[in-house]
Amino acid sequence: MDNLFIGKIPITQNRYFNPFSNLLDMIQYYYDMAQRNNIEELDCFIDAEYSAYRDSFPKLQHTEELQNTIIKKTTEWMIRHPDNDWLNFDETRMDQLLDNAFFQEYRFQERKFYHKYAFLELYTYSKLQSLAVTQIPQIRSVMAWYFLCYNDMIKSIMSFGFFTPLADIYQKWGWRWFTYTIKEDHLDSVLYIWAAYAIRACKHVHNIPKNTLKKDLMDIYSEFLILLTRSDSLQQNEQYLSFLKKEIQCFDDDEIDSLKNQIQKTEHQNFKLMQDKKTIERSYAVLKQEIKKLQNDQYRTDDEKAKGIIERIYAALPENKDQAINEVNISKVWDKLSPLTQKNIETALNLYQSRQRADLASFLLISCIETEMKGNFFAPFKESSLYRSIQVNFCNNKRYKQVHNALYKKRIYPTMGAIPFVGRAVNSPKAIANSEVIAKFAEFLSDEKEAFCKICRAIDTYRIGLNKLSILNIRNGVAHGDPAVEEKCNQQCFKDIKHFLYDPPLQIMISILLHSKNEK
Repeated sequence: MDNLFIGKIPITQNRYFNPFSNLLDMIQYYYDMAQRNNIEELDCFIDAEYSAYRDSFPKLQHTEELQNTIIKKTTEWMIRHPDNDWLNFDETRMDQLLDNAFFQEYRFQERKFYHKYAFLELYTYSKLQSLAVTQIPQIRSVMAWYFLCYNDMIKSIMSFGFFTPLADIYQKWGWRWFTYTIKEDHLDSVLYIWAAYAIRACKHVHNIPKNTLKKDLMDIYSEFLILLTRSDSLQQNEQYLSFLKKEIQCFDDDEIDSLKNQIQKTEHQNFKLMQDKKTIERSYAVLKQEIKKLQNDQYRTDDEKAKGIIERIYAALPENKDQAINEVNISKVWDKLSPLTQKNIETALNLYQSRQRADLASFLLISCIETEMKGNFFAPFKESSLYRSIQVNFCNNKRYKQVHNALYKKRIYPTMGAIPFVGRAVNSPKAIANSEVIAKFAEFLSDEKEAFCKICRAIDTYRIGLNKLSILNIRNGVAHGDPAVEEKCNQQCFKDIKHFLYDPPLQIMISILLHSKNEK
C-alpha cells in the first residue's frame, strides 16, 4: 500500500497487480495451475514475497496487490460496474472452460447472479487458494488467511454460495486456522464468527460428519466465552456471542437461511487482553464451568475430552512468557522439546503457581509425554520407508487391533492409554505375527526398541502421591471429571510427575529425546 498526504493527513492507497488482459485470460491461467497442481507454483501463488520459487512465475508476483485486484473486481460486480475491456473475450471458450468440474459449484450459483460471469474472479481465486492451502505447510498459508479472514472476504464468499473453498481448508486444518490472529496479544472477535461460517460451509458440502462439526462449534463457543471473560469484554461482544449461541441451538435446523445478513457489522474488534486479577478470576470461574460441561459430554471420547480441556486451559490463562523454567534437568534439553511441549510445561507451572490446581497442572504435564512420544517415535515411523512398504494393512486378532490401528491409520497416533500396549506388542512374537504394521514398527525401532519398551513400562507402572495413582488414573480422571482425582491429586502428585519427567533415574523426557527416531 502507498501513502499519500492531504495536508499532513496520510491517506492509504491500495496497490494493484493484474498481469492478465481479460477475465478469460485470468480464469484459464488459474484453472491450468489447478490442473498442474505443482507444489512450487502453488507456493509462489499463495505468498510470492516469501516464496523460494518467486522468480520462476512472473504472473504470480506481488500477492497482496493481486489480492487487492480480486477484491476490486468483486466490488465492481457488487456495484454493477464491471470493466467492459475486462469482459472483452471469446465467450464460447469461456463457457467451454466452465464446463470443467473445477467450476461445478460456480455454475450452480451463476444463475442467481444478475450478470453472466459475475464474481468468477473471486470464486476461481478462492478455489485455487484452498487447493494451495491444503497442499503446502500451514505456516505458508498466512496470506490466504489474510485474504479470507482479515479482509473479511469469507462473508462475500458465503453470501455468493461458494462453500467448497472454506470447507476444503477446514477439512485440512480445522477451525483454528480461521481464528489465527496476526498479533498474539490481541483478540479479533470476528474471527470466531468466520470459523462458524466455515462450519456452515462444511455442513453444506457434507465433507465432515455433522457430530464432529457440532463438537467443533461448541469448542469455538467455549473458547470464545473464556477469552471474552478473561479480557473483560463480554458486553462489547454480546452480538458475536449471541450469534454463536444461536448457531449451536439451531445446528440441526436445516431450514435456517445461509449466513446472509447475520452480522450487520463486521469491523474487527481488536483490543489488548487485560490480565488483571479480577478478570483472571472470572475467566477461571468460566473455565471450571466449561471443563465440567466437557467432562459430562457423552458424545466425546476420552481423547477428545483431554484435547478440549487443554485448549480451554490455554484460552483461560494469559500466556506467561516470563515463566522461569528452573528445573535443572529439563532446561538442558529445553530447545529440543516441541513447541507444544514447551507451552504445556509453561502453562502447567503457571496454572499450579497461580491457582494451585495440581490435577489440571499434572494433566498438562502428562500430555507432554504423549506429544513427545508422537513426535519422536510414532510420527517418524509413519513418514518412513518401512511404513510405506506395508502390504497387509489389516489385523484379525482383536487383542492387537487397537495398537495396529493407532500405528497404521493416518492422523491417528497412540494416545496415553495405548502407549503401554504398544510397548508390549513390539516385544510380542504373537503380535508381530498377527500384524505387519506392528512388525514394521518393531523393525523401525531397531536398536532403540529396548529403550522404547522401557519408556512404555515406566509410563505404565509409575505411581504418584500418597494414594499411588497411576499416570493414566490422573489423565482419565480429569477427562471424566472424577472428583476423587481432583481431591487426591495434590501437591505431592504434581511434584512426583515433574520428577518423573525431568529427574534421574527415569527422566522420561530426556530418555525420549535420547532415543528419538526423529532424524530431522
